[in-house]
This record gives sequence, structure tokens and C-alpha cells, in this order.
Amino acid sequence: MISFANLQVTKHFSRLLGVFGAVFVLAAGTVWACSTPVYRYAMYRWEPAPYEIYYFHEQDVDETVAEVHESIRAAAKCEERTANLFLAAVDVKEDSELKTIPPDVRKWWEAQPDKQTPCYVVVTPYGVPIHHGDMDAEVLQALIDSPARRSVVEQLSEGTAGVMVMITGSDDEANQKAEQLIKEFVADIASGKIELYIPPPVGFFTPRRDEAEEEPESPQIEVGYVKVDRSDPKEKWFLETLLSMEEDLKDEQFEDQPMMFVIFGRGRALPPCIGRGINRDNLLDCVDFVTGACSCTVKDQNPGMDLLFATNWFVAAEKLAAKFGAEEGAEAQFSTEDFFQDLMIPPVQQASLEQPESDTDDTEMATATEVESDIARATDQPSDDVAEDATTEDATTEDAATEDAAVEVAAVEVATVEVATVEDAAVEVAAVSLTTEPTTATAALTNGDASSMFRGVFLVAMGLAVAFVLLFGMTFMVLRPR
Repeated sequence: MISFANLQVTKHFSRLLGVFGAVFVLAAGTVWACSTPVYRYAMYRWEPAPYEIYYFHEQDVDETVAEVHESIRAAAKCEERTANLFLAAVDVKEDSELKTIPPDVRKWWEAQPDKQTPCYVVVTPYGVPIHHGDMDAEVLQALIDSPARRSVVEQLSEGTAGVMVMITGSDDEANQKAEQLIKEFVADIASGKIELYIPPPVGFFTPRRDEAEEEPESPQIEVGYVKVDRSDPKEKWFLETLLSMEEDLKDEQFEDQPMMFVIFGRGRALPPCIGRGINRDNLLDCVDFVTGACSCTVKDQNPGMDLLFATNWFVAAEKLAAKFGAEEGAEAQFSTEDFFQDLMIPPVQQASLEQPESDTDDTEMATATEVESDIARATDQPSDDVAEDATTEDATTEDAATEDAAVEVAAVEVATVEVATVEDAAVEVAAVSLTTEPTTATAALTNGDASSMFRGVFLVAMGLAVAFVLLFGMTFMVLRPR
């Protein structure tokens, strides 16, 4: 039986345990912080690694070679269809020890029995040469573009989580079984029969201002499919890049077997499933990785290799951002308001300011109508009395007529004063409503946003405090004096 009292922890082990504890806390916080799927984060952030083209020469560059070099640089700088290429000229005479090139390329060049110059060597991001020989405009175009790659780019730009690229083998029966299984798997994902990680839609955690507002829905995950014939000359370089991921993929034992590669993000391919390895479990593992929550790690720490494409990945990233909204990783495609809506003070609604004016107009019109009716009654009543008296009395005097006229003038003056008084009161009421209501509305909105902002800051501060307390406790336990 092991006695923990007799267990001694060395100083080196204690420090190592403390470092691992800190890394675990930080890594856990990083994982929990991001809910963006891997395939979308890769499209937003993961720049494809370049394919390096080395031009080994001993003589000066002539006009023809200069044109080829200019074409390579133009393809790498083209905004509409950028190719992930890098050109480096190596003068074997001046740099006889090849100190200006990477060690893996130098090792490969030194192992060549016949070092003929001039020649071009195209190297993958893994340091594997896929071309050794001449280069012209036709070879360059076939190197960076092909129909299958255009199909892959089109599907990735539409928001598919990944594209399953199947390379056929010489065994037709195995090809049919693999293709049928892949198509059924893709259809099951599209129909929702296969449950995958679906991140909460943008705005899901944002408090709704209107109770009648519907909750945002999450888009359905889709996976694409492309079939490539191993003997298709148009796909020669596409096949070379895929088969260069592992050393033995070109061996005879795999020539008759179909292969399946999942391509996601900006043209990054996962290691292949071969032959009987093309089954639902392995396909699900691949799709689970590309659709899972991103750990926000460095791209090179994730499985796969970048392929050679000629396209504008920034346009594809903008399409995905427009489809899925402002999520972590897509900050370059949106403004600050899209990511921090709760912290923004909304503008005061103009409708609330215009409403009191309409009520004031209605009040003024009603008051004026009442005053006019009072004047009419005041003026009609004396006329009826005069008519009655005229029938009963034989004559009227000039003094009575003068008195009636004076009464009418006085009534009109009184009515005018009343109308002016009512209008002044209505204007004052409207002014008071205009000055008080917007202030009240603005204060309510500001207080609500401020409380939401402070609540978010408080939660973040509490989370950091708890993390630091745990880290301090773990460090004290393993590093305290014995």
C-alpha cells in the first residue's frame, strides 16, 4: 500500500506540475471562450501556407525565364485569384553551400545524382518536392488551377463545412462502394439524421428588447462532395499535392484503393481515409473535427496540410460572414456595433417626439371649434331676441341697436382673447411634453444599457478572479516549502 506521507515531490516535478496547471487553466478558458466551428474559423483566420518554387541556376536569367518569373509573381499577387506561391532564385555558383534555402530542400538537392541547372523545384508546405524540371505558362496554370479545385472553392464559399474529395483507384467495385457510402453520408448530414455540433446562432445570448421578437435559428450544416479520377491529366497537380501528404500514398499497395480527403477552410486537407477505412465512423470523425468548436490554437497545431489554390479566400470569408453573422474570428468582416450590441446606446426614437405635436394640434383644433361654437351661440341668441321683440313692439330705437352692436363687438373680443389664451396654453403643454418625454426615454434606455454593460463586466471580472485564485492555490500547494 502506498503511503502518501512518504511520497516526496522533487523541486523539478513541483515546478512542472505548476506549469501544467497554469496551462490547463488558460487552455480551458480559451476553449470555452470560442464557439465558432473550426471550418468557419479556418476560413476567417487561417492563411494558407505557400508552395515554394525554387529556381536553381548558374547563369544569368534570360528574357524567357524572366517572363516565367513575372507570371509566378503575378499569380501570387493577383487580387481576384491569388495563388499561395513563393518564388526564390538560387544561384548555385554564388551560394555553393545553399545557405539561403531551408534544410529539407538543401538535403533533397544534395541527394540528387544529377544536379542539372537551370531547373525548377516546387515544394509543398511539408517540404516534399512535387515537381522537378522546366516551368512555363502552361505548366504554371495547371499547377495552380483545375476543374476539381474550382468546384471545391465554390462549395466552400457557399458555407459547406467541408468537401469530401474521393480519388478513384483501379478497383471499380471498391470505387462504387466508397462513392455510395460517401453520398449516403452526405445526404444524412443534409437531412439532419446525423447529429453534429451546431453553435448557438449570433444574438442567441443577447437579451431581446421585444418579447414578440423570435429567437434566431442556427443554419443547417452541409458537406460537399467531389470525385476525381486518378488518371485525369487536368487534375495531375491536384493529385500530386494530395498524395504528397504521406510518404506511402503513392505505393503500389494503394493504387487500386479509393481515397477520401476532407478539405475545409481555405483549402486545408485532412489526412485521407483509404480503402476499407472509408467507413461511417471515420467519416464522422473527420466531420466532427471540422464542425466542432474551435480551440483557437495555432493553425500548424491542427491536423492537415494546405493545398495549392488560385482564388480569393477573402471574398469567400465575407460570404460566410454574411451568412452566419458576426461571430468570433470574423471581426475583420464586421464593425464594433455588430459584436457589442448590448454595450451600444440605441438612438432615441423620433416617433415618440412627433407624437406630442399631433396631440397638440388636435387639442388646438378642438379648442378653436368650441370657441367658434360659443361665438355663434352668443351672436345668434341676441338676433333671435331682437326678431321676437320686433314682432311684439312697434318700433326700435337707435340706442338699442347701438347697444346690440356693442355687445357683439365685446363678444368677439372676448372670444379672441380666449382663443389666444387657449393657444398659448396648448403651446406650453406641447413644449413641456417635448422637453420631458425624450429625456425620460433616453434616461431609461441609458440606465438599461449601463446596467447590462456593468453586469457583463462584473461577470468577466468574477471569472478572472476565480481563475487567478485557483491558479494561486495550485501554485502554493506544489511550491510551498517542505
